[in-house]
Amino acid sequence: MPGTAVIPATQTTYVDSSQPSRSFPSTPTLLAGFLGGAVFRSLVRAPFPSAAIPAGATVLSATLDLFLTSSEQPAPPTPYAAYRLTSPWTEVGTAWSSQPGFDPVPVATLSFGSEAGLFKSWDVTGLVAAWQSGLLPNFGVMIRSGNETTDNVARFVSRFTPTPSLAPRFTVVFEVLPPPPPGVETVATGDTFAGSQVRAVGEFTTYTVWVNNTGGFAAVVRLELGPDGSHFLVDGAETVVAPDQLVALVPYRFAAFARVGYRSAVAGHPTTLEIRINTLE
Repeated sequence: MPGTAVIPATQTTYVDSSQPSRSFPSTPTLLAGFLGGAVFRSLVRAPFPSAAIPAGATVLSATLDLFLTSSEQPAPPTPYAAYRLTSPWTEVGTAWSSQPGFDPVPVATLSFGSEAGLFKSWDVTGLVAAWQSGLLPNFGVMIRSGNETTDNVARFVSRFTPTPSLAPRFTVVFEVLPPPPPGVETVATGDTFAGSQVRAVGEFTTYTVWVNNTGGFAAVVRLELGPDGSHFLVDGAETVVAPDQLVALVPYRFAAFARVGYRSAVAGHPTTLEIRINTLE
């Protein structure tokens, strides 16, 4: 049965381009957007891997929840994106001129207009799954407006609020699944193709290789065949496997050995795969 863990943020701040050397530790408000010639970006981090999630549990969903206190937006609504941070930062030591690096590919985007008094939630399932499993280091996320040249600003509650129920948090739904049966290989994807365990298949009339994406990001897989277990050619087309998707790879050629080539569909977005083979002699 799925469980839910609410993980409060332990680091929050924002940076202001008009004050490039100033940090905002203990600020009760987080800003994102553009106003009066200044660009604002918010930074949020919670501790992952989290002990509140059992070891080996599968992350089914995860959101970053920020309470919006005010929003001044043009029409149409402004998109605000969550980006994965790629370097460490502190509340005291982070200013515009020293803000951490971030992955330019947004994890999630949420658009909203001039509204207030409610939580806004970004879907960060894949990122939290990668943090929890250790596939990616956890430096937190940046909230950044999709328009940093025209006036629009969103104000959120920081972790320094006197009302803890409104503080930034990650809400994670997870499930503890039974271990995979014998014969199932579990792998983690990287940015370039890697090969699974090599399997001797020459004695079989036919076989099917099953690949199940158990992580939070998409992967690219392909069947690779070879004559000697050391040299391989790609057999058939590459296949994109979405999170929680199962695909079947069937050979087009006869060969003595087979393996699965796999990589992340997007660089910097790793996932986990389960690989198994069914054979017919």
